[in-house]
Amino acid sequence: MESLSWDSSHQGGTIGQGSALEISQNGNLVLMSHDSDAVWSTNLMSTLPETVEAVLLDSGNLILRDGLSPSTVFWQSFDHPTDTWLPGASLGLDKITGRAQRLVSCKNADDPSPGMFSVEMSQDKVLEFFLQWNMSMTYWRSGAWNGNVFGSVPEISYLTSFSFVSSENSTYYTYTVLNRAVLSMFVINELGSFEQLTSLRSHHSWSPTYVLPKNQSDIIAFCGAFGSLPGALQIPARVYMDSPKQGLMIGLQGVPGQPLCSVAIVIQPRARMDS
Repeated sequence: MESLSWDSSHQGGTIGQGSALEISQNGNLVLMSHDSDAVWSTNLMSTLPETVEAVLLDSGNLILRDGLSPSTVFWQSFDHPTDTWLPGASLGLDKITGRAQRLVSCKNADDPSPGMFSVEMSQDKVLEFFLQWNMSMTYWRSGAWNGNVFGSVPEISYLTSFSFVSSENSTYYTYTVLNRAVLSMFVINELGSFEQLTSLRSHHSWSPTYVLPKNQSDIIAFCGAFGSLPGALQIPARVYMDSPKQGLMIGLQGVPGQPLCSVAIVIQPRARMDS
């Protein structure tokens, strides 16, 4: 059972045939092309000790650490997520750099470079996470975090235990899997769906446990300010094109004779007549 959880292409490095991952003279982890050009690097400014080593942990976290002091970690892939959120990784804000730790989808199944959809933790007073198109249009929210579950999707805490951590240097969510026999990961896919995928350790395939948004009625303002979807219309929100609204409209074309949205009648006040 193989599944890609981190890709340097998401961080700006393009992998080609003959590429190699090396530790440079200053201790950085560098991806070299077949022409010996550096196409990606951890880009740490300070020179690291000669004892630096790169290690892929069982958690899926790729780290640069001091070989003589393994607890001293200089860089880790968990701080630079791509489209996949693994147990133990963070989704939040680095207060020192001001950089948001967000998930960003791939462009498509064949191109792992950054796509149009993202998952990010809210930075305002309401603790929640949300889905965005083009990092500007929010089309789904998890609902407020109450210390145990997210208001709109309490069911995603059935298999996993979420934690909210706030310190001087960072604010973030992380999670663990409740059943050690189960593997789990969250992925924002190229269609804009946020999925929890699970597998038994003894099996060799991943299955979606939850897909968010659940249906079109969960999309924020999908039918406009005064519109609504019929309650019985429960079609998975799975198809997106240039924007969430346009893509979902396209996805609904397979329902002949069924109106997409019902729009309330808005009564405009009559203009005042001056006497």
